[in-house]
Amino acid sequence: MKDASPQNLPVGSFDSLVGHEQVLYRLQEAFSQGRAHHAYLLTGPPGIGKATAARLLCHSLLCQEGTIGHPCHRCPDCIQVRAGSHPDYVEVDAGLAAIKIESIRRLSREWSFGSFQGGARCALLDDAERMTPEAANALLKLLEEPPARSWFFLVAANRSQLLPTVVSRCQHVPFRPLSKEEVRRVLERLRPISSDLEVAATFSGGSPGKALALMEDPAFQNHREFFRDFFALAESPASAVLSFGLWSQAVEGGARSGGGSLTVQREHTRNLLEMLKFLLRDLCCRKGGASTRWLLAPHMASLLGELPRELTWTRLWAMLKAVRDAELALVGNVTPRLVLENLAITVAIPNPLQGSQG
Repeated sequence: MKDASPQNLPVGSFDSLVGHEQVLYRLQEAFSQGRAHHAYLLTGPPGIGKATAARLLCHSLLCQEGTIGHPCHRCPDCIQVRAGSHPDYVEVDAGLAAIKIESIRRLSREWSFGSFQGGARCALLDDAERMTPEAANALLKLLEEPPARSWFFLVAANRSQLLPTVVSRCQHVPFRPLSKEEVRRVLERLRPISSDLEVAATFSGGSPGKALALMEDPAFQNHREFFRDFFALAESPASAVLSFGLWSQAVEGGARSGGGSLTVQREHTRNLLEMLKFLLRDLCCRKGGASTRWLLAPHMASLLGELPRELTWTRLWAMLKAVRDAELALVGNVTPRLVLENLAITVAIPNPLQGSQG
């Protein structure tokens, strides 16, 4: 367990969040009208703003002058929250580990004495699905008999990963992925000058957090070069395999895709493979004569126009299957370098039984 750190806390209000207006309005109404539940479970894909919304709720509940979802940022409580020193606000964060029973027991002991400052108390459990069964059962006791004026906010990707008994004690609030246009609005505010903003919004899956992570990923920054090297495998495999092989070396060492720990390597490689699927899908649409409005990544149309025209339907489907198999291998704990090397060989030397039908 840890106190809220200043860098984790959002500045602003619900008005600064994009794409969740209806959900936030219902939360505002519940708290403003005295109908709020003592425990909420906010679920949805990573990076879409659910933890930010929970922190703003906690911040405004502790604020002396603001309204729900709109803390004043000026009162003593707000100053303490921003400094990460408010005694009645606690975050339980697993980080890369699990949330263990010791963290929940500490929270329970501290809250048995009531509010330190005579007001509300708020606890936020981020990545709540990382609770061990023992921690979840300890939290269940706290949720069953909550202290007065205490609110709990659990944030998780999927409620099915939590104990059903914990879920049943919480009011479930699902957050949906944002549209590409909404992600773009977030990026334009945070990264107003970037040539890759449109591409990041497309490949974000509706998550501004993922889009921002992509824009900082060296593999993503070099995605056009990666695409060219990949499709060159179908055009001139003998020379292209060597060039594409540099990507498999780079995930370990650094030059093209950034290198880093094995976890980082997997994430870089996963991003590249996911983008390849988008591009192959759009190439199939273009080959079939579909309008650019049906493309998932219409801004890549100029790149698609440079791809080999002689690619047959059979070859395209084989390439798509190879990318999907590479994704499965990555999940199956195969090293990223081996995944990319095998992908290069599979695409460059297709199965002769596939034929060459257009």
